[in-house]
Amino acid sequence: MCVVPRTRLSGGTVADNLGLRPINRQGRELCTRSLAPEMTMETTPKPRWLRIVLGFLVLSTGLSTIFMGVVTAWQAWEEHVQERWPEVRAHVDTCELSRRAVVVRGITSAAT
Repeated sequence: MCVVPRTRLSGGTVADNLGLRPINRQGRELCTRSLAPEMTMETTPKPRWLRIVLGFLVLSTGLSTIFMGVVTAWQAWEEHVQERWPEVRAHVDTCELSRRAVVVRGITSAAT
């Protein structure tokens, strides 16, 4: 015997709305609905401060992303402009290295 009460328009299937219920081989009505309480998928309410903090983080992340995109585009444009600069070749005739000593507060170090 099914303990779930019958209603004419239960909001279920067409068979439920017509009052047709499945029966077993002994002629007893099968219970097609769960007797357990209906589970809802509600979330607990979030505190206001948490929403404010998350909103700030999302906003700052978005603005940082836009800023980094602008900086990247700026640097790419600078490199593009530098590619058009003329090449300059240099020729070094002589190169000289000299050694001298530097005294700072009583400490002597050799500098080149």
